[in-house]
Amino acid sequence: MELALNLTCPACHAPAGKPCTQPTDRGRVSVSWFHHARADAAERGMQDFMLTFGVQYNEERHPRWPECNPKGWVRITAPDYEQARTIATERFGLDWSVLTPAWRFERRYFPAGELMALP
Repeated sequence: MELALNLTCPACHAPAGKPCTQPTDRGRVSVSWFHHARADAAERGMQDFMLTFGVQYNEERHPRWPECNPKGWVRITAPDYEQARTIATERFGLDWSVLTPAWRFERRYFPAGELMALP
């Protein structure tokens, strides 16, 4: 189940590398188990990758995605880096900057957060 940590949880939206959470009367609390949806995705060999865009899209319109924001990321769930890259290229052409495994991604540098999720 360690592979489940490589994925964003589809049930509670816990980011990759963080434990699942459950609601309480005062917010959410981390738990020691994984939601079934997260565990199932891990068993299928899936993992999350984060795609970012160049700063030129602060000033100019992205040719394939007008809502593009270089201060956010697109989450791609795929079995491996090559498949994630294929998904990115099919959707955005070569007009993106970096594709990073979720466990290495530094969210703090992208204050706009997740802009879109692609399967």
